[in-house]
Amino acid sequence: MLSGSVHEHSLSVSPTTIEQAQAWIRALVDPESADDAATIIGDLVGAAGVRTPPGGRIQLAATSQHGELTIEVRTASPDMSSGNGPDWSKCSNRAWSMATRQTDSGYIAMAKVNCPRRAEP
Repeated sequence: MLSGSVHEHSLSVSPTTIEQAQAWIRALVDPESADDAATIIGDLVGAAGVRTPPGGRIQLAATSQHGELTIEVRTASPDMSSGNGPDWSKCSNRAWSMATRQTDSGYIAMAKVNCPRRAEP
C-alpha cells in the first residue's frame, strides 16, 4: 500500500461515466477490494451525473492513508438538491464512512473504505 498516495481523474458526463469511474478505481485497488470500491464510486458518480450540468465534468480522487481508501467525487453543480437521481447522502452499505458538503465551487461527496491500495510499478 502506498500511504498518502493521491490519484485524480476527470470524466465528462456521459452514459458510460459510471463504468469509466469503476474501471479507474479497480485499476488502483487490490483485487479483493475492487468490488467494494467500484460499487461505492458507482453510487457517488451516479448521484453526481444526474446533477452535473450538460457538458460538465466530474472530478474523482482516491487517497490511501493508514490502511483506508478515501474516494472523493466533486462536481461544479451549485445545487445538489436538483435532479431525479439517487440521494447524495445514500451510498452503498460497503462504505464505512460517508460525508457530503457544499463548497463555493460545487459539491463534494466522500466515502471511506478500509482496503489496501495496489502498489504501483
